[in-house]
Amino acid sequence: MSPVVVRILRTTRAQIAFGAIAVLTGGAVLAPLIAPYDPIAQLDLENLRLAAPSMRHWLGTDDLSRDLLSRIMYGARISLAVAALSVTLSVVCGTAVGLAAGLGGKTVDALLMRLVDTALSVPRLILLIVVLAFWSQISIPLLVVVLGLTSWFDTSRLVRAEVLSLRERAFYQAAVAAGAPTARMVRLHVLPNVAGPIIVAATLGIGQMILVEAGLSFLGIGIARPTPSWGRMIAESQEVMVNAWWTAAFPGCAILVTVLAFSLLGDSLRDALDPRA
Repeated sequence: MSPVVVRILRTTRAQIAFGAIAVLTGGAVLAPLIAPYDPIAQLDLENLRLAAPSMRHWLGTDDLSRDLLSRIMYGARISLAVAALSVTLSVVCGTAVGLAAGLGGKTVDALLMRLVDTALSVPRLILLIVVLAFWSQISIPLLVVVLGLTSWFDTSRLVRAEVLSLRERAFYQAAVAAGAPTARMVRLHVLPNVAGPIIVAATLGIGQMILVEAGLSFLGIGIARPTPSWGRMIAESQEVMVNAWWTAAFPGCAILVTVLAFSLLGDSLRDALDPRA
């Protein structure tokens, strides 16, 4: 096993994070097989509306008599898939822009970084609301693209900073003096050295992206009904949460545990990949 992996798994917080992520991912992937009910099925509006947690419905039901456990499990599929795909797109775009800024010379660097600074000056939630307002209904692929293309700015600055630091090191200058092609330099020297910070940023970004997706769904501009989404489940419970606390508490706990797990994993990766460790 890799020494880095051993170093990560040695910490209690990493073990907790891995365990929580494994349970969440397993439940999401196996939801069609282990979920007790159809997540959008209205089981019994007369007798099961806002039913409290019981042996039949472990997490209770909502105001449309839908099983909350099933909806949370299917909601995990949406949240994790949207977060992972959008972070992947964000990392690819951010890395490409960061490499171009770090290796493209002063003019290219200044142009790209002013573009990034302008984008960062706009509050992200407002930017997302403005962009998503152009569509009456948001599909999952469209949401992934919008989230990914509006979240690469920090990654580009991180990659640019790492590239500028690498350019000052002796091994890089020696390779340049030897006439190594730029593509070869990027593949053999730059990307392996910036991979660590990118992995940490991506891990932390998944938790942040889950929060963003939940916030958009809470506002009604994220995942469309009746597809289960943790944020929309909380929004739909506003009028009944006083008498049916479980309708908001369990989706909120799912968001909390998922974001906390990815944050703990990101912190563990940061410590394990630190060159001073």
